[in-house]
Amino acid sequence: MKKIFFALAAAALVAVSCNKEGGDDNKVKPLEATLELTTSVAELPYGQPTEILGTVTTTATLESYTLTAVKKVAEEYVAVGEAQTFAAEGNEMKVEFFADSKEMTDIEVVLRAGDKTAKFYFPATAAGELKGTFW
Repeated sequence: MKKIFFALAAAALVAVSCNKEGGDDNKVKPLEATLELTTSVAELPYGQPTEILGTVTTTATLESYTLTAVKKVAEEYVAVGEAQTFAAEGNEMKVEFFADSKEMTDIEVVLRAGDKTAKFYFPATAAGELKGTFW
């Protein structure tokens, strides 16, 4: 009887401690920021690195930038490339982005500062052919 009581008490404790509602502690909060690119990203070379420069205006301390090739479908953006994450150093963004999908219509840039994020979209396409070979 004691074992059953102990098991039920442990299960109740686990159930109470779980945050199944996704409360405020688990939600991503919006980051108040603006991003202005100083590099044109309208047409990027496919499969080659392109330096992208930008300036972020925010009062938060940025931790990282994540750039992803996305395709706009109706009113939503769908990832068509791999997410590429870079460490942030101050508010001047300087990254080497690989346009890894010819289907892309935009670049999604996600700024992260702690548990806060801000997303920006910039029209972009990838053109050309891959250089070299893959094994």
